[in-house]
Amino acid sequence: MLDCEKIHQDLPLYVLGALDEAVHRDVELHLRSCGACRTVEAQYHTLTGQIAVGVDEAGAGVEWDNLQSKVFGAAKEELYAVRQPGWRLGWRRWVAVAAVLMLAPGLAAVILWHNTGAARREIAGTAPTRTASPELWHMAAGGGVVDPSSGDLAASVQGVFLASQNAPTGVVALEAVTGRQRWRWQVSQCRYVTADNHRVYCVVWADDTAELVALDAASGAILWRRRAGAAMSLGNCCRPIILPDQKLAWVAGNGVRLLNAADGEVIWEQTPSEAGMLLCAAADNGNLYVASMRFLCCLDLDGGAERWREELGQRSPFAARPQLDAAAGKVFVACADGADSARLLCIDSQSRQTIWAQPSAPATNLLAVAGAVLLRGPEVQAFDPATGKRLWQRKAAGCGPLTYSDGLVYYVDSSQNGALLALRTSDGQPASQVSGLQSCNAVLAVGQTGYLRTRDGVVRAIALARRF
Repeated sequence: MLDCEKIHQDLPLYVLGALDEAVHRDVELHLRSCGACRTVEAQYHTLTGQIAVGVDEAGAGVEWDNLQSKVFGAAKEELYAVRQPGWRLGWRRWVAVAAVLMLAPGLAAVILWHNTGAARREIAGTAPTRTASPELWHMAAGGGVVDPSSGDLAASVQGVFLASQNAPTGVVALEAVTGRQRWRWQVSQCRYVTADNHRVYCVVWADDTAELVALDAASGAILWRRRAGAAMSLGNCCRPIILPDQKLAWVAGNGVRLLNAADGEVIWEQTPSEAGMLLCAAADNGNLYVASMRFLCCLDLDGGAERWREELGQRSPFAARPQLDAAAGKVFVACADGADSARLLCIDSQSRQTIWAQPSAPATNLLAVAGAVLLRGPEVQAFDPATGKRLWQRKAAGCGPLTYSDGLVYYVDSSQNGALLALRTSDGQPASQVSGLQSCNAVLAVGQTGYLRTRDGVVRAIALARRF
């Protein structure tokens, strides 16, 4: 594990996506378990958003034709410093470097963003704030209600990627700033889309079975394909999990595969005995956790061997499927006892001992973040990960998953006309609200922008509130 001082040196270029793949993954792995470094990362993300805000707010009277030369002039010495041994990046130097790296490759897109009036707007205050025009752009992606478990929206430094329901169906890559289409890959059905800085991974239906396909994030070219097995439906597959060291975990049916993310080659395969259909998965601290209606299994990520299993006891055909997440050496699982009752368990990953258990309503989503375990059912609830004490709860109509970013949890409440809400994870108090949005999908928070596919089939980029 890298120490925090080294991580702080790499964070500026990590936020900009300018690290090489190996270093990027090392930083990403460290951030999962270090709250202090995540705080510094959030500050760099905030500055990134301020650069974009500054472009718009200074728009009146700016000679846009001269913007590129001005940015390059201001940052010339700083870019040279990046290449020097022992380089350390201060806040002022960060702003200059960030401006060059963000604006130089796509200055025309930023100017277009400004000229169309789609400005980012800061949302401040302690009460919910409704912005007059929070939407940055939107793009039609096909109508109808999308299965909330389909995970049909992903993002990386390469852009925004979605499973389009418009004919021709397939995966579409969009520019994050403008929403303009970069490429499209056609396929008859696509359930999951997830992405890293180099590849887009999607679970598709092809030749009467499910396949995991890797696409080049820059061009959409097929890099590799991996079949799930004979007559495997998309509904029996889980979202691929991107892991450090160019590895990818994929659960399909009652089996688990660890793949090389670069070429799709199988590193190991495992079928936990008598577990039945595997319904969810999570990874943490060298372990891969998979759950069925009956069992929670812990597998060794290195070789796939089963380390332990715990019986969940879900036998009712009417019970909701389990929800699972893992962080900091603890496994959190929400399992239903019946149609109306459930339990939230915290299990130590080494001793397999149940640290605490709390009764809860059946959950549709579970998220373990810094300082809280978040559960969505009829309410959004937050629990102390150490003790299981309920920290707060708030009514939440609808079915969309939760999203966490920089101390805030985002979700869509479908009551009345619908709204995208941001709550502080510390106390559940509202930070912002954007009204008039209905969706059963998660909002994808990237920096100060949220991407959401609404119920009318439109993908929207929305300016999010900053943490206060």
